[in-house]
Amino acid sequence: MPSTTKLDRIPLLQALPPADRERVQEPLKQVRVPAGTVVFSRGDPGDQLYVVAEGKLEAYLPAEHGTPRTTLRLLGPGDHFGELAVVDGGLRSASIVAITDARLFTLGRPEFLEAVLASPQGSRVLVEVMAQQLRLSAALLTGRASRNTVLEMEAARGLSERLAERVARWNGSWAFVAFLVVLTAAWSGLNALSSSPFDPYPFVFFNLVLAVLVALQGPLLMMAQNREVASDRAAAEADYRVNLKNELMLERLVRELEELRRRAERTPPPPAG
Repeated sequence: MPSTTKLDRIPLLQALPPADRERVQEPLKQVRVPAGTVVFSRGDPGDQLYVVAEGKLEAYLPAEHGTPRTTLRLLGPGDHFGELAVVDGGLRSASIVAITDARLFTLGRPEFLEAVLASPQGSRVLVEVMAQQLRLSAALLTGRASRNTVLEMEAARGLSERLAERVARWNGSWAFVAFLVVLTAAWSGLNALSSSPFDPYPFVFFNLVLAVLVALQGPLLMMAQNREVASDRAAAEADYRVNLKNELMLERLVRELEELRRRAERTPPPPAG
């Protein structure tokens, strides 16, 4: 059974009167979670409230279809999680994993509803906590997820990157082909027609110039290619965030529609005229 002093650090239980806090103290159970352990996953039944006594945990949305998982928030001593599913009896909306070895207090749904919601102070604190979470969700939903990654990458370019892109663009053009043809013809013609050629046949110096040109082109082309890969990755990340925001908005709309349906079922029909 956890000591009362341990509960003093928990904001959700901090506002409870001493008598209600003693009543909450009895059903609390202590569990130890090794680092890397998943406490619960998204979609699991919400039958327990968790309070962090020691350690650090991460709330996240699991990876889907090859996309990385999305961190929602980090949890430390005094934080609690799982109250939303415990209140409405629904499924978990996110997953929780232990970053370090953690010690948690757990409170079952019946005990939570009886001990916390039965107290006016506990209900008020719970409403404040859930309101804060709703504000965070609203900020996530109302914030602009789409962005012009092309303009951002253009603004972040340095002199060397701009030079590499220009070289790569020039190498892939007919102007570069025409330049090589004209240079080769002029070099060969001048040395073939001159009585004292500066680079006689087989044009060893010209081959050296071409070798140096090829050696410089390789790294510049790779630099341009790496930047193109980084630009594509940034665009894919932006698309993922847009899709994630749309998914969260759809889930929110579904929950609101479900709540409206429940209210409509609880509302008695008007009397027949």
